[in-house]
Amino acid sequence: MWQFLKNIMDYRIEQIRKSAEGEGEANTSENAESINVNDTFLTILKSVSKVTFLYQENKISSNKGKKMISMVEPKMNDLFQNVITSTETGFDDIIVLAIAYHHLGHIYVKEHNLNAAKDHFVRCVELLKGKELDRKAILTAIHVLYDLHHAWKRLQKLENCYPLLDKAMELYLNYTKEEDEYPDPIYIPIFFHLEEERNLKIALIELHKLTLECIVELYQLQPVDKHKHKFVIYVHNLLNKQVTKTIASIDKSESVYWANASFDLFDYFTYHDCFVEAKIHLAATDYMIGIHHTLMIKDQDYSACSEMHENYERSRANVAMGWGLYGIRLLNSSKKRLLQCESDKSCEANNIKSESPAKFEEGLMKPLEFVDLKEALENIEMPDTYVSSLDDAKIVFANVLKWFNKAKTYYTAEKVLTSYVEIIINISAAYKYYMDFVGNPSKQIKLIKQCIKILEHAVSIVFPRCNTLEEYARCKDLYLYLAVAYSMLLEMTSEESHEIKEITDEMRTETKRLTKSIIDNFQLYLKST
Repeated sequence: MWQFLKNIMDYRIEQIRKSAEGEGEANTSENAESINVNDTFLTILKSVSKVTFLYQENKISSNKGKKMISMVEPKMNDLFQNVITSTETGFDDIIVLAIAYHHLGHIYVKEHNLNAAKDHFVRCVELLKGKELDRKAILTAIHVLYDLHHAWKRLQKLENCYPLLDKAMELYLNYTKEEDEYPDPIYIPIFFHLEEERNLKIALIELHKLTLECIVELYQLQPVDKHKHKFVIYVHNLLNKQVTKTIASIDKSESVYWANASFDLFDYFTYHDCFVEAKIHLAATDYMIGIHHTLMIKDQDYSACSEMHENYERSRANVAMGWGLYGIRLLNSSKKRLLQCESDKSCEANNIKSESPAKFEEGLMKPLEFVDLKEALENIEMPDTYVSSLDDAKIVFANVLKWFNKAKTYYTAEKVLTSYVEIIINISAAYKYYMDFVGNPSKQIKLIKQCIKILEHAVSIVFPRCNTLEEYARCKDLYLYLAVAYSMLLEMTSEESHEIKEITDEMRTETKRLTKSIIDNFQLYLKST
């Protein structure tokens, strides 16, 4: 995802740079509207800017730096109190004081005093509240949110990080409105020659780029966090805008980056039961991978085809695993929905099938689609609504097995052992969720026996191939799933035996065998390496 976003931001920066070169003038605060700053506030800004410069250039000792800070900070705090208790302070003065606090926060970061840095960044945020979208404030408003996020991250308070980055992203979007034309930002320190001239539109995009990089990093750590709705919509909108350009691009890597970003969103949608969007984004991923492969074969010589084919097969295997996981989630969510309807008299179980599982975001009138790919993504076998009958579940289950078996042709036990084990475990989960729809006990027993056979076969081929502790630890999970499967089978056969008047020796023997299998597999799972 990050490479896709980075490419877009780099392209925007390049376009602004070319435009500025064509106009023959820099986009700086020298071209700004009138700035009126009180001498008291300006003196504070100059003092803090001087200390900041000395720290940046490593031209000051820690002791001297602390001494200079101690001289200016009390004056800043007095001004801060005046600002928050009075309505008389000029707008530009407030912006200047906010910038001074931002700089001071950076100085405390240099001094490794993160709590003090965080407090000064917070004061900057407080001063800018309600003013963030002004031309004179936008750069500092985004920058301080980015810096405050880093302070909280280093203080190991990740829960405080995402709202700050989310707001920084929103400020950029609201200021630019995703258009080519928007007001040039103004940065007051440049106006007073306290910092070097630079293109401030580029500076704004660079800040947004840093914000997005951090959001993507947190997204990878916590991809299912529901607070990421706005970011997900933003990425989808960018993907939607780039579809035609990506397909036509000379740089074939763009289609790979597009596909990867779409696949990342698929994960998010699937987890939140937004099956309409999940299906669209996974199908779009598959389509773009196909486009990329076709174009690469056309453009590359024969010597590169082997590597290209390998990348293509791996990508298709990942998509196949995605479809399998999609089906598993759909079966599980559908069953939960049916159980909910059984306990809720107002719920009409017969209407479940036609109901969309989850609204991605309130206020959206239609699903997040790709307009230019609508025809290409039609006729996908997987449903995107709840399944409510055995016939519907059977279709999903058959597709799940088909896709996982396709993934297994690439992720073999010989090639990628841990991925192969993951596929087997997912197949066993598919059997479990499908069995919930099968009411007939005899058929359920048949299914669990099939599942056990698959797990047993996997056990027989993976352990001789374990070469690392990581591989062994992952393979051991198969024993756990086998123990659970045997437990389910024992429970089912026991329930059947209750209906029989006479227990035969054969039934007793089978019960002992199943019990032993349960114990043996649990012990193998718990056994240390």
